[in-house]
Amino acid sequence: MTESIEQALTRLRKDPRRSVRARLDDFEIEIHVVDRASRPKRLGDRVASLGPWSGESPEEISTLITEARRGGGAAEPPAL
Repeated sequence: MTESIEQALTRLRKDPRRSVRARLDDFEIEIHVVDRASRPKRLGDRVASLGPWSGESPEEISTLITEARRGGGAAEPPAL
């Protein structure tokens, strides 16, 4: 296991086909490269692509989200 995030990223850059493990505080994490082209665009991606909030009303935000869902963003938000 790699000891730090920096070391893990160095190893990942050398061989992006292999995932690496690192320790972050009390957590052991695994990092791997994700091919953006293979991941479908999600609702969160669509909302983020709209840019920063610029004073839209709740109704306007609801319309934007509804349109994004119609465009293929169907994933439900995670439960908290």
